[in-house]
Amino acid sequence: MKILFLNPLSGYQVGSMPLGVGYIAAYLESQGHQVFFVDRVPGFYRNNRDLASVDRETCEAAEALQPDWIGITMTTAQVYDTYHVAKVLRQVPGGRNAGIVVGGYHPTTEPELTLRECAEVDIVVRGEGEFTFADLAAGMDLPVVPGITYRKDGQIAATPDRPLHDKLDDFPPPPRRLYDAGFYLRRKADVLSGWYVKAATLMTSRGCPKRCKFCAAEVILPRVRFHSVDYVWAELEGILRDYDIEALSFVDIMFLSRWSRTEELCRRLIAEKLNRRVRWGASITADSVTKDKLALMKEAGCRYVNFGFETGSQRMLDLMNKRVKVEKNHNAARWAEELGLKCNSAFLVGLPGETEADIELTAQFLRDHILFSTGLNIMAPLPGSTYYREFLDKGLLTYTPDLWRIIGAVFHDNSTRDDIPIFSDIPRDRLFQLVNQINNEIINPMNARSYIRANWRHDPQGALQQATYLLGRSPWVRNAVTRRIVRALRALLPGPAPLPPPVPARGYHPNDSGIA
Repeated sequence: MKILFLNPLSGYQVGSMPLGVGYIAAYLESQGHQVFFVDRVPGFYRNNRDLASVDRETCEAAEALQPDWIGITMTTAQVYDTYHVAKVLRQVPGGRNAGIVVGGYHPTTEPELTLRECAEVDIVVRGEGEFTFADLAAGMDLPVVPGITYRKDGQIAATPDRPLHDKLDDFPPPPRRLYDAGFYLRRKADVLSGWYVKAATLMTSRGCPKRCKFCAAEVILPRVRFHSVDYVWAELEGILRDYDIEALSFVDIMFLSRWSRTEELCRRLIAEKLNRRVRWGASITADSVTKDKLALMKEAGCRYVNFGFETGSQRMLDLMNKRVKVEKNHNAARWAEELGLKCNSAFLVGLPGETEADIELTAQFLRDHILFSTGLNIMAPLPGSTYYREFLDKGLLTYTPDLWRIIGAVFHDNSTRDDIPIFSDIPRDRLFQLVNQINNEIINPMNARSYIRANWRHDPQGALQQATYLLGRSPWVRNAVTRRIVRALRALLPGPAPLPPPVPARGYHPNDSGIA
């Protein structure tokens, strides 16, 4: 079978390779199928954000390949481009007769709605997709394929969930030659947030033991499972052999879910002296670390840690079901600072039950610590999360065809304040006033200082632009100065490197017999 996978647009630039679809492609290739990949994200930016050009490239790929199946990975932010590209593909010979399958967080949490909203989609794969897509490609009858929702006689039918597979080493690593390395592995600051480096991504586990009310991980990844250290090591060596990178980002939801395994990996990095070859970062939780653990991670090459502190208020941590004490968050931030680790965390506002006093505690947390990179985000009730279900039940959210745009407005580059839904007890205007105050007085200057210190050599233009945040709180002053700086520097200093041309036959080619 020929399977064409697509990565749709999301409304904001994604800096990391979409590894999830790569795991499915790798497993299908191991089962003897021909697998191809079209990534609409690099094409969109290479074509100056011209959607028609990206559509044309996608259709040319489908017509050249004539796939039996088309698989599209989809988050809530990718809903509308997924529906759009499915409609476009149905209009060309290469997509007219293919089965169109979608999977990922969003369709897993809303499978029936996905099929009702997009008539061009035939099947939703719920949960992890390796075995399920392999069953589809093998031609199994749909009623006996676990983990799908599909169309049957004008109705929507569903099979029982597929159990999670514990032995992750059974899945081959993503074939990174599928991806546009020139786009994803160029030097930039959005893989390890605020750190302007050439960074690759690597996943060593799946799942999360937490049950935070704003997150949907419990629906699709409710239990933590691990790759062995030998598996991770082989993948790591392959990345370092094949690509010119400066850093690695371990993209596990919780890198320290099993400390014995993390410790084994750290000691192996030290013993093999790879701690001198590559710097790395990971997402961890405050209740999983001690200063000694962080010190070993640093010795092993770790330079960046991402915490989910979320708030400085214990009351709000409890309402979110974070299951952590705010004192532990303070300790973790302090230990990272003392060890010289770049410490990142996002914070949330706009939650039900919060007060101005809770937001002030978050502001005080930010004043108490020097974080490398941080942001103050409006909470979005993602499909599958506890908040999403509660808001629907209480009538705070109502389904309309525009619902995914409303929820996804927080993530879109071109959203305005009026686009973003608010579920806080604090009035909208006052909430945004508080957010702007914290951003202008604390976050923007802190992020600017960090960016300048870390990146002035590799991104001098970006560093000088960040310096405008140190001029004062007035956005008008900053914008005026920024425009003058940019105009003056374009002729003097190199900016970010332009996107290199894509590698020929990277994702597909009419004469290719497998993965390019």
